[in-house]
Amino acid sequence: MSMKNKNKITILFILSLILIFIIAIYRLFPLLYTKEISSIAHEYNVDPKLVMAVVRVESSFRANVRSPRNAIGLMQITPDTGRWIASKMGVDFQEADLLEPQANLRFGIWYLRYLMNRFNNNIDDVLKAYNAGIYAIGSTHSLSSETVNYVHKVKEAYIIYKMLYPFWQRR
Repeated sequence: MSMKNKNKITILFILSLILIFIIAIYRLFPLLYTKEISSIAHEYNVDPKLVMAVVRVESSFRANVRSPRNAIGLMQITPDTGRWIASKMGVDFQEADLLEPQANLRFGIWYLRYLMNRFNNNIDDVLKAYNAGIYAIGSTHSLSSETVNYVHKVKEAYIIYKMLYPFWQRR
């Protein structure tokens, strides 16, 4: 085999690996529930890519998932938090609502906006509060490694969503 043919095969092999890598990245960071997330995120003025990142980390886009701490649905909202959000929104609440993607996303995105207002759009504090609770921010106790890891994962996913989908954005 000539050197020219070996170089062509090497280049094709490298391009194939790059293509496989790109496909894998898009599969790891999918755009799911785009219509619902875009609409509700626009309504509450929250970046839909941040919502995608939160949903990816919280539930991996599984609408019917329930955590050991009883957090439910796409955005992993506990029944107590869901009840509180519903009271603030002036809507009725049943725990089963958290299994319904539209309701779960509405509650979760509303809550992100609430936290953004409360913490002056400081994404680190918003994510810490989303994960550990509002009162964990500014407390004298240090945050758990779980919360620190959570913030890192969501921010990393947020950056990746912004890079992968630059044209999918707020209206």
